[in-house]
Amino acid sequence: MQQVVAGRYRLDERLGIGGQAQVFRGHDLVTGATVAVKLMEHDSAESVARFSLESRLAARIRDPHLVVALHYGASEGQNFIVFDYIPGVTPVTRMLESGRVEAARACELALQVLDALASLHEAGVVHQDVSPANCLWRERDSGRLEVFLIDLGSAASRLPVTGGPAASWEAVGTANYMAPEMMAGVAWDHRVDLWSVGALMYRLLTGHEVDIDPDEPLEIPPPAQRVPGIPRAVSDVVMGALTDAGSRFPSATVMAAAIRRALSSLAPRVGISRLAALGAVAVAVVVAVLGTLATQHALSIPGVAVRAPPVTPALASIEPAPITPGPAPITPEPAPVVLPPPPLLRDALATATGALRRCSALAGGPLVVQFTTLAGGDTFDTVAVSGVSTPDLDRCVHDATARLRFQPWGAATFTEDYEP
Repeated sequence: MQQVVAGRYRLDERLGIGGQAQVFRGHDLVTGATVAVKLMEHDSAESVARFSLESRLAARIRDPHLVVALHYGASEGQNFIVFDYIPGVTPVTRMLESGRVEAARACELALQVLDALASLHEAGVVHQDVSPANCLWRERDSGRLEVFLIDLGSAASRLPVTGGPAASWEAVGTANYMAPEMMAGVAWDHRVDLWSVGALMYRLLTGHEVDIDPDEPLEIPPPAQRVPGIPRAVSDVVMGALTDAGSRFPSATVMAAAIRRALSSLAPRVGISRLAALGAVAVAVVVAVLGTLATQHALSIPGVAVRAPPVTPALASIEPAPITPGPAPITPEPAPVVLPPPPLLRDALATATGALRRCSALAGGPLVVQFTTLAGGDTFDTVAVSGVSTPDLDRCVHDATARLRFQPWGAATFTEDYEP
C-alpha cells in the first residue's frame, strides 16, 4: 500500500535520497496535482530547524529558477515539505557524465543559476552549496536549457541565528566548490556563491574540478590554458569568480552581465569563421575555373606571361561523386506532461519582480516596463522598456519575463515601475 503523508500526499516514486532527506514524486489527493515531497530522515533539533527554514525560504523567495514550496508540516512524527513538481529534470552531475560542455551551454546554465542567486541574495540569503548535485536542468523543445537551483536546507545555516556577523555563520558546502575564505574559517559573505558558480563553470568547461589549498596562494590554471579552444572571454569570466573575495565579482548581477558580454563577443568570431570557410570555398572554385581555362588558353596578364600547364586526362575526367542524403533522424514523441493550471497574470508577474528590480540597476534608476496582452492570450504579446534603453537592459527584461505563463487574459496595456 502506498504511503500517504498528512492524509493528502500519496508517495508514488522515490526521486532521490541524500544525507538528510528523501524526495518522492507524489500526488495531491485534494487538488489532483503532481508534487514533489521531501521527507526528513533525521529529527535532531538542528535538522528540524534547517528543514523548517528551508520551507519558509522556498515559499517566500520566488524566482523562475527556484522551486516553490507549497506546504510544510509533520506527519506521524516525520517532517515534510511539498514542492512544485518539475518533470524531466536531472542533476547537472548527469550532464557531466558525458564529459566537457561547450562554452555557450555552460554560460547559459550559469546565467540561470546566477539569476536564482540574485533573488536569494536580495532576500539576505546565501546558498553556499552551489554544486552540480544542487542544480537541476532539462532541455526544452526549443533546445534551450532550463535550470533550477535547489536545496535551501544548506542556506539555512548561512543565516546568523543571533544576528551576528558573517564570521559567525556556519560554513557548510561541497568540497571543490567552497570558496577559500570559507575553508580558511575567516569572514565571508554572498560572494562565496559566486566562487561556487565559477567552480561549476570550470568543471563544465574543462572536465576538471577546482582543487585549492586555503593555506596556499591561489594557483588555478585558466580554463583556456587547460583546454585549448575555450574562448578567452569566457575563461576570463571564470577566473573573475575564482579569485580572492576582494577581487571577485561584487554581485550575481554583475557576474551575469560579464557572461553576457563574453557571449556577445563570441558571435563575431562565429561569423568570421563561417565567412572564412565560404571564402575558402569561393577561392577553390575560382582556382578550378581558372585551371580549366588554362588548359585551353594561355592566360594573358599585362606585363606577365603565364603559360597554361599541360592537361592531365586522369584528373580532367573525374566527376564529383553524387551525395546521397541519409535517412532523416527519428525524434521520439515526448511523453505527455500534465501540469497544474497556470497562475493569474498578476501572480505570474509577481514571480519576476526580483529579476526586474535587478534590471533596474542596469537602467541606473527606476525602470518602467510596458506590458501588452492580447485577448485570450496566456503570455505577454510585447514587453518593452519605456524611455531610453540599452541592449543589456532589453535582454535583462526579456530574460525576466519570457518564460511567464498565466491564465488566458483580455486585451490590455499597462506599465509597472521597478526600483533598484
